[in-house]
Amino acid sequence: MKRLILIFALFFSPSYLIADTLEHVEDEVHAALEGIKALQGEINKLKAQISANKKAMSASSKVAKKFSKLSLGGYGELHYNNTETDAGAKTRKMDFHRFVLFVGYDFSPKVRFFSEYELEHSIAGEGKVGEVELEQAYIEYDVTDKLTTRAGMMLLPVGIMNEVHEPTTFYGVERNNVEAKIIPATWWAGGVGVTYKASQNITIDAMFHEGLAVPVSGSSALYIRSGRQKTGNADVGDMAYTARVKWQKDGLALSAFWNEQTDASANEADILDGASIYGVSAQYTHPSGLELRALHAEADLDVTDSSSSLVTNGFDEQEGSYLLASYRIDDTWGIFAEWESVEAYSASNEFDQYRVGFNMYWDKNAVIKFDYVDHEKDASSTSDFDGFNVGMGYDF
Repeated sequence: MKRLILIFALFFSPSYLIADTLEHVEDEVHAALEGIKALQGEINKLKAQISANKKAMSASSKVAKKFSKLSLGGYGELHYNNTETDAGAKTRKMDFHRFVLFVGYDFSPKVRFFSEYELEHSIAGEGKVGEVELEQAYIEYDVTDKLTTRAGMMLLPVGIMNEVHEPTTFYGVERNNVEAKIIPATWWAGGVGVTYKASQNITIDAMFHEGLAVPVSGSSALYIRSGRQKTGNADVGDMAYTARVKWQKDGLALSAFWNEQTDASANEADILDGASIYGVSAQYTHPSGLELRALHAEADLDVTDSSSSLVTNGFDEQEGSYLLASYRIDDTWGIFAEWESVEAYSASNEFDQYRVGFNMYWDKNAVIKFDYVDHEKDASSTSDFDGFNVGMGYDF
């Protein structure tokens, strides 16, 4: 019935009404189609944005993954020295001694990279007091859980401070003299090395590396520290060997090391042949805050000319010892006392030295240091000196 009424109405409606209705419907359809086109355009834009976001997220994920394997660190120290000799000569110096940056990267759970880049004495360049040095750059590979190998430029396993020397890890503004003049810390060289964990308590290190180039004339004759080649076009006609055995248990660490130089001057034509540098050390840390350190090191340099003043004055046989006792009062304060005795490469470098002082830790990685020093030379009392040193240090 309804259909009949509709047909009847259309049949008897005026033609102009039908035309208007059809035109209106056509306009509505056209507007709807335009809306659909616009909506499709927006959808396409959203699809493109989603695709771009996925690519960006993928790239960001790759970058984040790389950065998660990257290690950054560093340390630095500023020193102020105020001393006076018995003859009245004064020293007043301030020096940003070291600024070091560390970069490491884990290629995999077994393979990693280490590097250290250092600026010494604040400013470097021709005629300047400082130096820019690459101290470490090597890759390390864990062969097994007990055996690790490494190749590149690395620190030698000698003494106490050569491998661990961030300013927050030791007392005194300046480093001790034994590990500067006898053991030439910081001492690094290019070569290969291994570390073997023989047991829970015993670790063995060995390294085959570039040797020293110790001078045999001038004011630095037989000064071991001056012989470090630092892997800068180093002469490796004769290589060197270093080994260390370390035992640790219940806060006590004992170690012994041996370094053998087949030609300590890197020059077969001069009077210096081989050299042996060796030593023993002990460290004890008690939960109460007490720490004790002891080190003895010797260097025997084979000078072939027995009539040389280097031999007659005994400079071919060098040695040094130090003892340090410290007490960490709390998280902020630590106090220490130190004695050291050195017989090195010249009469002016044969002395006893005493230091007392404190460390004030603003944070476990930030420290202010103070010490009083009394330096007594064996040969001359007029060049003896005393005074104080102040420093700040940090590591991260």
